[in-house]
Amino acid sequence: MNIRVRFAFGIVIVLAFLYSLFASQESYVLLSGPTQGTTYQIKALCKDKSGLLQIVESSLEEVDASMSTWRQDSEITKFNQHKSTEPFLVSTGLYLVVLKAMEISRITSGLYDVTAKPLADAYGFGPKGKSQAPDQAEVQNLLNRVGYQKLILLPDNKLQKLVPELEIDLNSIAPGYTVDLLASRMEAAGIRSYLIDVGGELKGFGLSPRNEPWVIGINQPEEGSGPDQFHKIIPLRDMALATSGNYRSAWKDGVRQVVHSLDPVRGEPVITDVLSATVLHKNAMEADAWATAAMVLGSEKFLEIVNNQNEFSAYLITAGSLQDKYFEKCSQRFLEVTGRDCIRPE
Repeated sequence: MNIRVRFAFGIVIVLAFLYSLFASQESYVLLSGPTQGTTYQIKALCKDKSGLLQIVESSLEEVDASMSTWRQDSEITKFNQHKSTEPFLVSTGLYLVVLKAMEISRITSGLYDVTAKPLADAYGFGPKGKSQAPDQAEVQNLLNRVGYQKLILLPDNKLQKLVPELEIDLNSIAPGYTVDLLASRMEAAGIRSYLIDVGGELKGFGLSPRNEPWVIGINQPEEGSGPDQFHKIIPLRDMALATSGNYRSAWKDGVRQVVHSLDPVRGEPVITDVLSATVLHKNAMEADAWATAAMVLGSEKFLEIVNNQNEFSAYLITAGSLQDKYFEKCSQRFLEVTGRDCIRPE
């Protein structure tokens, strides 16, 4: 009897040890779902999937409640509805995103501008949509409410409008901020290998399930191209990446193509030689905003900015010629960062 008890007790100890051993082992998990009017997908090497899910869901809700222009109860909606020049208190996250956006606005001389929301709405890229582009008189009227110089950042997380009707839209930078927030909180939880994707803005850290760097496919820059039709494959080594293009976000106003890349200075959609812009940066927030800016700046101006800074690199697909459908243009550090070169025209 005593021997049987000891034997049974020994089995319990062995089973408990095996359970704790397997429970402590890490494995790759996949989380996905809707967020910010788009989708997210996260692959991560972790021990606690439920703990990771809690981090992800709370972080996504935090950003959505702060920066979603589609929610009437969001912080940014309340700021936009604040038709006053009195200072408006915002959260630290929203303040930091606007601060970075304003920095990029200054560098680009206003060609990247988060105060262009009235223009985006008028051209059908807001919550209400539209079937007809605004006329010149309407555009000129809207421009009175647009301009990063009309928004002041005060100390203590306060924003001040110089024009009461000014509104902001952070859709060109908030997804990247979300990626950075998730990455920071996942790393704080001990997760060292992950790939985060929020609406196409990504950050890859550590190794993939193949025990190799994560690899990202850059889509063919044309309407109707499938999600698995890649123009170039880029490895992502502890870096964030964002891609912007007009080929999936456009509509026709008669014979005129209306694209979502807007020139906030002139108040018009702009089509440059850039068909697709991919930016690599240590932070997804900057990559997100700069990829958007590239579409408006054009390849020459954009690469001049990139090559004068050491913080990021870029890969552009531009309109080609009769012989070559596309050209590739890269910043000077692109080969160094990715190990990939550009296919340049003869």
